[in-house]
Amino acid sequence: PVDQGVIRSFKRPVTIQNAFRPGSPSAATPPTTTSASSALTHEGHEVKAVPSSQPPPAHDPTVVRWPCKPVVGRLRWHLSQNDVALVTKGKCVSDQFVQFAIHYALRDPYPFGLAASITRPKATEIMIFDALIHTHLRSSTQRARLNPRPALFTTPYLLFPIHHNDHWFACIVVNPHLIVPSAPAVGQAPAPRGRGEVRIQIHPAKERPAKKPRGLDPLPSPQPRFGQYPPPGTRSREMPLPRIQNFLPLPEEPSEGVVPDPSVRYDIGPEPRPSFCPKRPTLLQFDSYGRPHPQVKRDIMKYLREQALKSIPQAELESAGIHWDKEDPQSTVQAEHLLSPFNTIEVPTPQQPNLVDCGLYAVHSIAL
Repeated sequence: PVDQGVIRSFKRPVTIQNAFRPGSPSAATPPTTTSASSALTHEGHEVKAVPSSQPPPAHDPTVVRWPCKPVVGRLRWHLSQNDVALVTKGKCVSDQFVQFAIHYALRDPYPFGLAASITRPKATEIMIFDALIHTHLRSSTQRARLNPRPALFTTPYLLFPIHHNDHWFACIVVNPHLIVPSAPAVGQAPAPRGRGEVRIQIHPAKERPAKKPRGLDPLPSPQPRFGQYPPPGTRSREMPLPRIQNFLPLPEEPSEGVVPDPSVRYDIGPEPRPSFCPKRPTLLQFDSYGRPHPQVKRDIMKYLREQALKSIPQAELESAGIHWDKEDPQSTVQAEHLLSPFNTIEVPTPQQPNLVDCGLYAVHSIAL
């Protein structure tokens, strides 16, 4: 269990000078941020830690620190007694606990003394946002105050812990640099939006039903085959780790007499790491309560589109056929629509048995 294993892996409680104020996600504030622009917290990406000038309250000393020893260029995450006390049956964990657990699970050394998996991305390949980042993304005014961050489009994985409507879940954006479409060939105009070849098809496309000819029964169109997930007879809390292959159409099996290509998989293979379409960024949502959260995903995609126009060099955007006037808001909106759309996948995850364990399940999904 996350709550007991994290606490047991540390030495006796210690008290430090700069204790962080815990509390509910709606009342707590990230301790190392002083403005909306610094709410995008990631170790190694222009992080500026601002120590608190107020003495810690006597009733709330910090009991856990990670990493245990100071490291140059890394923030030290803390848990207070109140944060630890919330990891009990029938209570919701605080945003500070979610932030602490995510960094603890994804940073070296591997938790609980285990060897790091070779399939786990490197720490430099993951950008972890603040646990309360969505409070800044759902407002256009607050999004406009966020500074440009070129590192967003040089990091393969963007991890968004989301607290929305008193519920914790996680969103991960893979390959955000693909938001800039490929440059058209010399002498070839860029394809109009909404036309041309479909780059990736996560879910079966809902085509408009064709008119049925009178007196003729049209042949049924072949339907894409999908692997079954979850496996039959599996309880919700014992569901295996899903892979991207669970949600992509399987290739057509070769006909009789044709030698199969050994490099093509015709079933869901046991790849430990998902393989993504190389032409679009992908947004994965992990929700232990089974909610779609379309508005949250729109907020994340809107933020990344705005950041792309702010952070990516204009010459690179113009080479991809994106031209706009920065002083004209309407031109900026049109330029955002020229960026590549996102693949959105709602990944089936183990479902929580109650209404309070969403934070623990979100951390568990991220760690997997």
